[in-house]
Amino acid sequence: MGTQVYHEIADYISNLPANAAQLLQATRHHWAIENSFHWMLDVTFGEDHSRIRTEESVENMAVLSSIALNILKHDTSKSSLHQKRFRAAMDNDFLLQLLTRV
Repeated sequence: MGTQVYHEIADYISNLPANAAQLLQATRHHWAIENSFHWMLDVTFGEDHSRIRTEESVENMAVLSSIALNILKHDTSKSSLHQKRFRAAMDNDFLLQLLTRV
């Protein structure tokens, strides 16, 4: 059984000095944050299973999901983001508490 190797080329614009190790670290750091954010959106809002398909709708939902995720993350309770989202859907007082902290 063979192993397939994939290569991907990405172009970046940066004012960092031409230091390969530093550029690699900066790139990996950026993508770690980006991947973590998208993972949270998928787990909390099920974005990968969304049936929204038109460009404008996808973009609008991405903005709304990002705003909602940030609001949920600012809540200091120990519940998971998924639990906080469910609680906000079921408890108007909790929802109001979340929205007034913004």
